Amino acid sequence: MNLLESALFWIGVAIQILLLLLLLRGPFRRYYLIFLYGLAELLSGVANESVERSFGRKSVEFHHVYYSGELLVDLLLFLIVITLTYQVMEGSPSRAKVGLVLAGIAAGVMILPFVLYKDPLSNDWYNAAVQLLNFGAAIMNLGLWTALIARKSRDPQLLAVTAGLGVAVAAAAIGWGARKFTTPGGTPRELAGVFIVLVYIVKVSIWSWAFRPKAKAPPAAAIPKYS
Repeated sequence: MNLLESALFWIGVAIQILLLLLLLRGPFRRYYLIFLYGLAELLSGVANESVERSFGRKSVEFHHVYYSGELLVDLLLFLIVITLTYQVMEGSPSRAKVGLVLAGIAAGVMILPFVLYKDPLSNDWYNAAVQLLNFGAAIMNLGLWTALIARKSRDPQLLAVTAGLGVAVAAAAIGWGARKFTTPGGTPRELAGVFIVLVYIVKVSIWSWAFRPKAKAPPAAAIPKYS
């Protein structure tokens, strides 16, 4: 990890810890999947840093730890988008149809890496799987936004959460696409890595802002009674 990417990573870790604390003190039950996602992302990032220092970035150990953690995190993100979309559609007559569409997208994203690439666990396979997960989640996030806008009552917190999701999946798909067409060790590949970390910081910052404690309204002044 180059110096800039490493510094940005630890800034993101600090904000990620803040996010987890805010969720524990706030809407944990409603957004427990985001908590699990944030915890998995945090542990995966720390594991990557530790394995890289012990074995080096080009080692087989780092390769498997890094990509396995990335796939787990992206699968959780994918599940978050599906769950939130299904929840937002509650009471809608088209909810069952939307559920089938979501299930179809999920199945396609899971199967395509094995169909398109015949060497599972290779760099190309991992990159394709991660990019497909983020691309599929980006498409579903558009559906989530559409469902939210169509609702008469809009939840500002849920809108902010969805904005964070949109930033995460869309930008991550772009970042991983850039990694696929760049040479390892070159400046373009390093810039793609920095871009991915910056997206990570923006995402956790948006979510931390969404889950910030709400300011309590000042108590109403007592009205004096006159006899």
